[in-house]
Amino acid sequence: MGDNEPPPPPDPAQRSASSPLPGADNLNSPGCHESSEGSMTEEMDSDSEFTVVTGRRLKRKLRRTSTTSETMAGMPTGPKVFTVGYVPVKKTDNLNTLNRQKLTEYFRRVAVNQVKEIRINARLNVLMVDVTTDGIIDTLKAITGLGNIQVRSFLAHGKETTTGVISDVDPEINDRDLVQLISSTVRILDIHRIGRSRCVKVVFQCDSLPASVKVGYVRHRVRPYVPWPLQCYKC
Repeated sequence: MGDNEPPPPPDPAQRSASSPLPGADNLNSPGCHESSEGSMTEEMDSDSEFTVVTGRRLKRKLRRTSTTSETMAGMPTGPKVFTVGYVPVKKTDNLNTLNRQKLTEYFRRVAVNQVKEIRINARLNVLMVDVTTDGIIDTLKAITGLGNIQVRSFLAHGKETTTGVISDVDPEINDRDLVQLISSTVRILDIHRIGRSRCVKVVFQCDSLPASVKVGYVRHRVRPYVPWPLQCYKC
């Protein structure tokens, strides 16, 4: 072989092992995850992080063994479930420390033969109660304490609801009075003031927002509710 002969091409196996794949840098780049108060219910739709509270068997981890489409295929639709959630008023309180058996006994007394399941999400610090009838929802939402922890209740909404917001509502009117004052041609499931602002969030049982609601005799235009996005913990 002559000295001027070009070197042989590199072996394909060695080339694939030493050269990075196209776009590999993107696999290690940090992603941007959007989250919000309104998206909490979407996170809670996943059972992977919930601990189920039961009477005899105090807790068990829910695990998905198949995709949603595979699980739901061929399964009959069960009775409708209504869910009320609780979050601690003080961020330092942890709902995961509550006694499971006492929780079961308490909700068994409050909602006789209507509780289907109690779930706790330790990461989100949220406790969810699934019931089989909507007649008990107001009673559950009136609960302000679980054990020695002060809580705030909220109604977890499904796909058959829409959320709107109305503005210029006197901040001196509390949520309990707003429930009596606000009326609509569409059934209202939940009313909650946004912080200490003059805006009130209203959840309707329909697939599209009504044009307006009345607060007493005064008409207020309903706008779509757009929750504030939360920054990731690194920001």
